[in-house]
This record gives sequence, C-alpha cells and structure tokens, in this order.
Amino acid sequence: MQLMENHTGFAESLGHLLKRFCPEALLKLLNEQVEHLRVLEAELIDQARSKESELRAEHSFVEAGYLENIITECERELGKREYLELMVELGSLCIKYGEHSAAKTVFSNVIEAAGAEVRFASIAGTAFCKRAELRLRQAHWTGAQLDLKKAAAMYKKAKDAEGLAIVENSYGVFASEQGDVRKATTHFRRAQTGFEKSGNVERANTALMNLGILATIAGRWDEALAHYQRILPQFEKLGQMSRLVEVYHNIGMLFLAKGDLRAAINQFDESLSHANLLHYRAFAGLAYLGKAAAYARLEDYPLAMVFAQKALGIFRQLNDQLSIADAYKVKGIIHRELDHPQLAELYFRTSLRLNEEYNSPLNLGETYAELAKLYKRLHQESKATQAVKKAVTYFKKVGAQHDARNAQAIVAA
Repeated sequence: MQLMENHTGFAESLGHLLKRFCPEALLKLLNEQVEHLRVLEAELIDQARSKESELRAEHSFVEAGYLENIITECERELGKREYLELMVELGSLCIKYGEHSAAKTVFSNVIEAAGAEVRFASIAGTAFCKRAELRLRQAHWTGAQLDLKKAAAMYKKAKDAEGLAIVENSYGVFASEQGDVRKATTHFRRAQTGFEKSGNVERANTALMNLGILATIAGRWDEALAHYQRILPQFEKLGQMSRLVEVYHNIGMLFLAKGDLRAAINQFDESLSHANLLHYRAFAGLAYLGKAAAYARLEDYPLAMVFAQKALGIFRQLNDQLSIADAYKVKGIIHRELDHPQLAELYFRTSLRLNEEYNSPLNLGETYAELAKLYKRLHQESKATQAVKKAVTYFKKVGAQHDARNAQAIVAA
C-alpha cells in the first residue's frame, strides 16, 4: 500500500474520520507517533541527500508508511466492530482521493477480518460492494461480479434490505457497462425503490441519476434532464458535494450529446471545481476529458489536446483503462481534424483494442464511428462502411438509437 499524492487533503479528511472513531487518548498517541516519524525520517533523508546529490528534493515518499501504522494501532486499541467500520470508511476515503490500490487492500483486509460471523455480515457486504466498485472502475468484470454475489449473500445473512438495494445499484452499473441497458434499468429501478423504502434519499437520488445516464445514452434527453433537475436541488439541500460533482458531470455529458457545447463546458467546469475542492481525481479526469471532447468539436484543437493530456495523466495514475481508451479516442479526433491521418488511426485502433479487451460496447460504437469519419475523409469507402456497420451494431446493442442513426449518416453523406 502506497500513500498519498494528495497528502494534505487526505490527512485532513483522515483526521476527521479518526476523531469519529477513536478516543482522545488514542488520537493523541497517533498524532504524536506520526509527527515523531515524520521529523525523524525527514532528518535521515535530508542527511542522505547531503551525501547523494542525485536524490530528488521531495519528501512525498516519507509518508508511505504512516497509514499502515495508524491501522496497526487502531486494530489494537479499538473494539472489532468499531475497527471494521472505521476501515470501511477509510477504504471509501481512499477511493475519493484516487488511492485505489490502498482502498482495495483495506477492503480485502476487512473481508478477511469479518469472516463468516453474522454480527459482521453487513460490514463484510459493504466491503465486498466497495471492492466491486473499484473493480468496475478498472473493468475487472469477473472479479466485480463475484464480489457483488458475495456482497448480496452477506447482506441476506444480515437481513440488510438497504444493503441489497446497494447491490442492485452496483449490478445496474455492471449491466450498463456491459451494454445491457434493459437489465441496467431494471436494477436501477429496484435500487431506487429499495432506497426509498429505507428512507435513504441520497442513494435513491443516485439511482435516479443512473437512470438519467441511461436516458442520455438512449437519446431521451428531456427525460434525462428532468431526472437531473429533480435531484440537483436535493443534493444541494443535503450538502452532498460529492454527488454534485457527478450530477454536474452527467449534465455536461447530456449537453455534449445534444451538441450544446458551451453549456457542456460550463457544466464540466462546475464538476471540476467541486472535484478539485474535494480532491476527487477520478471526476477531475472525467471533467477534463469532457472539456477536451467539447473543445475538439469547437475546433479549438490546442485546448482540446491540453485537456486530453490532463485527463490521460489522471487515468493512468488510477489505472482506469476504459477512460484511457476514451482519451485516446478524443486524441484521435484531434489528429484527424489536424490532418494527421496515421496518428489518428493509431489512436482510434488503440482505443478499440482497449475497449474490446475490457468489453465496453458504447465506447466501441463511438470509436468505430469516429474511425469511419477518418476513412470517409481519406476516400476509403469500403473501410468507412465496415466501421459504420460495427458502430451501428454496438450502438443498437446498448440502445443508443440516436447514435446509430448518426453513424449511418456518415456513409450516406
């Protein structure tokens, strides 16, 4: 487990988290230990730099062991339930700050420590769900599906109805990523109903937001916007800043699909502003990528490339392969419009390879459509037709009829 690029923001959030679980004496001990380690180890590293001039002038790697030390002390001092609950929230905190490897390790440790005990079944279910969320982000489909199955079993054992609704929502994400919009819609509606029954307004709105995403894909833009306009003020009222990041991004994607590019950029900027405030690297990357796509369509290719590069840097750090593929698609568009056909084709084919490897039909459809435009420009009609056929097949698979019609128009032009 390695830590932490956004150390200051993470440390502050970690401090607030520890205050909720740890007695005053333990908090004092942890603070003293961490500060003592920081001072002593920084001094040793400074001494090493005085002898080895090629050592870089930074201290970030000094922080790597502190989280493990905190976990060790908490495990020893806290009761088992408090410790496991703390670890689940710590893993969630790691996800927010883009420390996916650390989060996965924490959730795996919770699952092992909880074991098969009924009294900890709900906590174990949450850890399985959270680990599945990570695997979904990294397109590890088999592992994610297995984790969701185990999460459902744990929640059933605990008779945790809200936990089962969480699993339904995650199954919806899984189905949508696999291109099964009908199944995804069913899961999201079940999740929304379950959350409404349990009185969890935030999660019910999240399920509704996911239904909005599916409506955007299907080209039902008014329906999607209605969903977002319904939940946006509720997230604002609840002070759910992290959810606002997602809603603004999704509204941006809706406007991008409609071709309202300036409005899309404004929404991406809203999402980016909140994401940076909260140090949410994943959504910062998505906002940069959205802006790159919008500026490419506005023919501002220098700005589009800057934002594509920013997004790609974040996605590589997070090992988000599908988002990397999407960034390559945008870079392919930029090079195509700048009359660099060989580079454009290379990026499109690399994007296709990754999307095929991780089975993302919507992204495959979008990339084949962009590749068809390249072949059309190069007067390679046969290749353009083949690419359009593949694009239409994938778009129809996910119910993106509007995109399918646009793809067919490429060869008809």
